[in-house]
Amino acid sequence: MKRLVVRRHVIDAKALRLTAPRAEHFDKVVDAPTRVYEGDLLRVVYLQPNFPIDEVLRAVMSIRYNRAPRTGGLMSQSRVFGFSPRVALRRDYCSVSGLARDNAQAHEVICGLAPRLSSLYQLHGGDVYEYHSRLVTDNVRPEWCLEDSVYTSGIINWNNALRYHLDSGNFSDCWSGMLVLPSRVQGGELVMPEFRLAFAFKQPAIIFFDGQSLLHGVTQIQAPKMGYRYSLVYYAMKSMWKCLPVSEELMRIREVKSERERRRLLYGKGDITPKDMEKRAKR
Repeated sequence: MKRLVVRRHVIDAKALRLTAPRAEHFDKVVDAPTRVYEGDLLRVVYLQPNFPIDEVLRAVMSIRYNRAPRTGGLMSQSRVFGFSPRVALRRDYCSVSGLARDNAQAHEVICGLAPRLSSLYQLHGGDVYEYHSRLVTDNVRPEWCLEDSVYTSGIINWNNALRYHLDSGNFSDCWSGMLVLPSRVQGGELVMPEFRLAFAFKQPAIIFFDGQSLLHGVTQIQAPKMGYRYSLVYYAMKSMWKCLPVSEELMRIREVKSERERRRLLYGKGDITPKDMEKRAKR
């Protein structure tokens, strides 16, 4: 594996965020197994998968993707997998992702890849992996982790060009693991402007890096009718620490819903004011 030492360039991250990556943002393209160092610190690992990908490819191609605009206006075709934390009001309970219900077989295959990525992460990530593993072990219940891995969740992107962004919601100072499955596409390079680097995906590849601290984006993708670029990103969500054991999580949401209905009934009778409703909702 190649060793590449880079220095961090000063950029206007605020100005770049939500803009599209361009060729002038990088000087070097990485397209072979490489460890990227900033001085003595390992920052990125790029390698080819050491396991068959046919089953994973069939799984991602069998999924119906949600199409919606992302922040910045670009359309996104993606699907979340693994476990989801509570989202106040909309889905105030920890749960398995909707993909598990809509396409259980594909979800099982994709989640089943997590131990392989974790093993590669452990092999190449050293101290970063050990820190990540301790954080998850100490803070997230095993039932909310993808089996035999340090990940809780993930997202599949289909032909998504992504504007510059920082990942949010993951445990800090930990690496996400991303498997890219490309075929007959142009573009789709992952650009890290602070290092003046782009990572090309002309064949299946895996990349590990800290998406919370390194600004990154994906260049425009040109795909013919039968072309594709799937990226499967595995990560550990920090808010999963709030999740109770499954049975307690179910009991909690029942109690929460009962309390909400009780407040609505009292409000309808005029027994409590809107301000009272707001105060009780915050408890």
